Amino acid sequence: MIQTRFKILSIVIVVLAFFKIYQHNLLVQLTYEYQRLVQHKKKLEQERNELYIHFLRKRDPERIFAHAQKKLGLHMLTIDQIKHIPTGKQAVDFLHTTSCDAVLKIMGLYDLVIGRTGGLVHVCA
Repeated sequence: MIQTRFKILSIVIVVLAFFKIYQHNLLVQLTYEYQRLVQHKKKLEQERNELYIHFLRKRDPERIFAHAQKKLGLHMLTIDQIKHIPTGKQAVDFLHTTSCDAVLKIMGLYDLVIGRTGGLVHVCA
């Protein structure tokens, strides 16, 4: 009877010892995984910061203006390029019509605005 209790007790002790070893191995494995994830997080944060700096440099207004002039051939708007399209009551008083198409034709902008957009742009209120 004592021997069977001793055998059962020794089996329980061995099982508990292996369980503790298993727990310890899991703890070590999770610690390594945690360290790896912390390093990966730091690397991602550094990459995010570099990309944000790159983004801020790209959206710099002076850089965009220089790119527009050199690569795209765009220039500053001049006063003679600005056209005023009267709307509402102003169009009736000045041009004697309320039709948006008529206003654009009188101003010489019908082909420019309607022709390019297929009439999808609403420019008169």
